[in-house]
Amino acid sequence: MVISTRQTRSLTQIALSFSNEFALKKSLIKTTSKTYATVQERQEECLVPENACLDIKGMMITKACTCQRTKDKVKSILYSDILNSEDVDIFRVVEKLSILEKEIYNTLHSGDTYYYRPARIKSMRSYTKEIPYTFRAAYAYNTVRRSTDEALDLTERNTILLVNTIINEENVDDIKDAFPEVYNNMKMYLQELRRQKEKKNPSTKYKPKDIEISYIGIPSGSVVPDWCIPFINYTQIINDNMKAFPCDDIGLKRQLRTEVNYSNMVSF
Repeated sequence: MVISTRQTRSLTQIALSFSNEFALKKSLIKTTSKTYATVQERQEECLVPENACLDIKGMMITKACTCQRTKDKVKSILYSDILNSEDVDIFRVVEKLSILEKEIYNTLHSGDTYYYRPARIKSMRSYTKEIPYTFRAAYAYNTVRRSTDEALDLTERNTILLVNTIINEENVDDIKDAFPEVYNNMKMYLQELRRQKEKKNPSTKYKPKDIEISYIGIPSGSVVPDWCIPFINYTQIINDNMKAFPCDDIGLKRQLRTEVNYSNMVSF
């Protein structure tokens, strides 16, 4: 920006001359401040190479809680079908998102960890007041795991993968015969959770579904334990990953967005 002034008898005239550092092909700008995705064609007099032209700021796709595989998939759709396309084919976008949902489900079911959220936890001594759910997830894993499973050293910092689970007093019997050691550990841990809840709210009568282990924090770099797979909350994990795509901003209104990923597109 260049500022020039000219003084007259009655007033001072100020002229502002703006220069744009970037030449943008297309932009997706959200209502939130400093939240956008753009394709840059030029920076000053230089052409921006294709592998570096996608610039994303402030969106969910840039957050540390979004796994790398999801970032790569969402960036690919965002670039090829929206920002680097003359016309946005909404049906094509929905098709690709549906394929991504199916891929996430199959990957989770196979035991691979590509689509689990990473998290960092401090040592247990660092939490003097409220304990975050990420640390409770790691503690739950250490408590219910088999003796042969890799343990987390909770006296040190750790990087974990968060596995969304539905483990409660009603469905824990599903692994009673297949994994008796883990079953016994889970039963004892659920009993401890019930005692804590009843102590905090003695007048409340809790149902078996109310006492739940919602997260298991497994060591980063390990595979999902086979005893954990029957309890995976597929819907929640898929939704957590699909939130990285800006559906609303391209006209896709997800109905019941916290539960399912239906859109407002109907094909006849």
